[in-house]
Amino acid sequence: RIQGLRRAVRYLLAIQRVRERSRQHNLTAAQGAQLKEREATERDAAESALLGLYATVLLPEPGAGALSLETVAMGGRPLRNTLDAGKRALIHQRLMELLEEVQRRVFDTVAPGKIIELFRIGEGGAAPGVPTAAVVAGFFSFLGFPRLRSTGVVRAAVARGVETGLFGYATAAPPLGDDGRYRLDRSRVFFERPVSADEIDLDSGFLILPRALPAVAATGGAPAPAQTLQGIAATGGEVRQTTGPGTGPGPGDDPPPDPPPVPGAAGDVAISFTARSDKLYEAWQALANLADLAGQITISATAANPAAPLDPAKLEHNVLEPLRELGLLDD
Repeated sequence: RIQGLRRAVRYLLAIQRVRERSRQHNLTAAQGAQLKEREATERDAAESALLGLYATVLLPEPGAGALSLETVAMGGRPLRNTLDAGKRALIHQRLMELLEEVQRRVFDTVAPGKIIELFRIGEGGAAPGVPTAAVVAGFFSFLGFPRLRSTGVVRAAVARGVETGLFGYATAAPPLGDDGRYRLDRSRVFFERPVSADEIDLDSGFLILPRALPAVAATGGAPAPAQTLQGIAATGGEVRQTTGPGTGPGPGDDPPPDPPPVPGAAGDVAISFTARSDKLYEAWQALANLADLAGQITISATAANPAAPLDPAKLEHNVLEPLRELGLLDD
């Protein structure tokens, strides 16, 4: 096959040189047509040789004390991928079809439980968690592990494992406590809830077995203020100004009505309004002006969506994490 391919390519190169010097050779119209016909014939021969040139793939695999090779051959089964629109041999596509469909050696899916099994998470004194970067490195480094088409297969498996409760996912590696549980806020762990694959960070993420997840905080008591900035319909608001501490009602007294705002008076200013995102952007400059006047301001934002609950994954990645990076929220 190599000799036939070499011969066809040599003819194609010669035809190209003759065509470039057609005036010097005084080619007639009949000779030009014959040259074109010969070029098509040799091009078909070269493509046919390329299609038959790579018919076997050798895959390394662990052997008895030494590395061995597994032979994966096409055999007599024809493959779908042959030529592209430009009549060029699709060699890579044909080999991937062989390895993914004809004789499956490369996979586009992996079961989430396979991650726990292969990396022996929590077995024999091992830590009950593993970085996602180590999982990716293992699949693409260790012989005997399933061969995956891309890192996207690992990302999809992690997302399915989180949703089914096989393990939890954190955006960074937390410290492990003496009680065998990882030290981090439970609200920052994705567990038994849907999460899209594109939200899984394979570089800095961390997988945690259910028994090592932080304990769920006890419910009850006054609810903590929400830490989001998501508005609803704009409905106007209120402004309240006080004159400092120590001026409130005494025990048993009825609270007096809020006084109207007094421009320039000393004390605290409390502003409350409800707005959608477009109005919020327009109002942000006014809040920045207030911060310039007072030196700093305290913002307490409450979000509510009566139609559906807020997406916890988007809340974590799009709201809470940016505020933490700015130092506005504690970890």
